[in-house]
Amino acid sequence: MHTREALAVTGLALVAVASSTMVALADGARQPTGPDVYAYAEPLAVPYNWSGVYLGGHAGGATAGVDWTITNPIEQIGNRHTGFAGGAQVGVQKQWGQAVVGAELSYTWADLAGTSSSSVILAATRTSELNNLFLATVRLGATWQNMLAYGKGGYASADVTVRTSGVTDTLAISSGGREQGWVAGLGFEYGIRPDIIIGVEYDFIHLDFGRDFIQTFPIATSINNGGVDVQTLLARLTFKFEPHWQPIGFQ
Repeated sequence: MHTREALAVTGLALVAVASSTMVALADGARQPTGPDVYAYAEPLAVPYNWSGVYLGGHAGGATAGVDWTITNPIEQIGNRHTGFAGGAQVGVQKQWGQAVVGAELSYTWADLAGTSSSSVILAATRTSELNNLFLATVRLGATWQNMLAYGKGGYASADVTVRTSGVTDTLAISSGGREQGWVAGLGFEYGIRPDIIIGVEYDFIHLDFGRDFIQTFPIATSINNGGVDVQTLLARLTFKFEPHWQPIGFQ
């Protein structure tokens, strides 16, 4: 009898110890305390990555100053135009640390046309028009997370037309063509999502032209040379294609 009672008491003690241990472990899992408690680590933040191929659109305003010279009589002409500008851009860029280097092509339609009165012939008019801007540029920027400030520069061209009208509004000279030049600009972009970027950009464009257009009737007249300065301020919306990363704050 004593042996069976001892075994029973021992079994009951073991059950009580096991039960107490399980309860303690369960309570510890729900309410961890002490220096050896495990905790979930916060996920590591992934930096915003500006590398990728992108395309998008832009819209805003533009102003153009067209200066040109005609002969017989000699006249210096300066036209100033302001109007809407909008178009599309496509490019590729690569990020190294905080530096971003890229290349971009853009097309901008601009309706920049205006007419001024002749300064030497009464009732005669001088008209100039500029549209269809094309830019091929390189970009160099500095980034902090999803913000990018950059400068750009490169090749520019546009369709430029100049013409004069006589005292009876008859066409005297008209000359049009695609002119070449350069562009320099500054911009700022903000990544609102992994694949969507908004921004604003200012560009200064300079074009030179020398038409040497000669008209012999009713009098010998020619357009000797000219220059165009264009300034644009554009809002940009860009879609970037880079599916292998995820920026901070986007899960």
